[in-house]
Amino acid sequence: MITIQKIGKLLMVFLIVAGMASCNDDDDKAPFAVIGETVTLKKMVDDTARYAVAYYAYGNYAMTSASVKFPSGDSIALSAMEGYKQTFYKDPASADYSKDTPEEGTFTFSVVNEGIKHTATDKLDVKDFDIPTITEVTANTGNTSITVKWDKVTNADGYVIRLKNDEDKVIFSAFAPNTSVNFVISSSTGLKETLVSGETYTVDFQALLYEDTATEADRAWNVEMISMTSEDVVYASN
Repeated sequence: MITIQKIGKLLMVFLIVAGMASCNDDDDKAPFAVIGETVTLKKMVDDTARYAVAYYAYGNYAMTSASVKFPSGDSIALSAMEGYKQTFYKDPASADYSKDTPEEGTFTFSVVNEGIKHTATDKLDVKDFDIPTITEVTANTGNTSITVKWDKVTNADGYVIRLKNDEDKVIFSAFAPNTSVNFVISSSTGLKETLVSGETYTVDFQALLYEDTATEADRAWNVEMISMTSEDVVYASN
């Protein structure tokens, strides 16, 4: 079995999954494999929808370098995930978000493993995908939890709910199916830290759209687009 870890820093993504795998009869003799991934991000900035793109290269063995070439011919270098060279990436900074939709087309990822160059491609298509709306965030001091409610996003394939503390550290992350309209963040659903009275927490909410060709088995690394929003909540005891 070839295991390709997906540990992108993306608001994330992600993420969603701690790892992804495709089957192979012999781990020891598995050839090097790489997956290139472009993900369109969409969020509201100053009441205007803005876009950016995140780039990821996932290998089943460590890589020494990676870059991505745009359809226009320009290219940028990707950085290795700290302490984990099977993932190279570039997440957008705040200044990278633009009112203009990203450049569509085929992106070519080039990586080096044991001195040999390998390539992979990914086609970026920007969809008309709504930004989610959080309708309610409630701090439930009686049972030490936070309830998040939202409106369904048309065509969403699922949702990711994350909670960050006032130091911007992610202390909770979970996936919810596209049929869900609420989620309770608590120790029983994966919250690893005790909520502190008086502290402000941020709910990061992401709606996911998978690529048209994605299957149930490979959706983890075939995300087409993520639209996102966030809301702060003060956890106060009675």
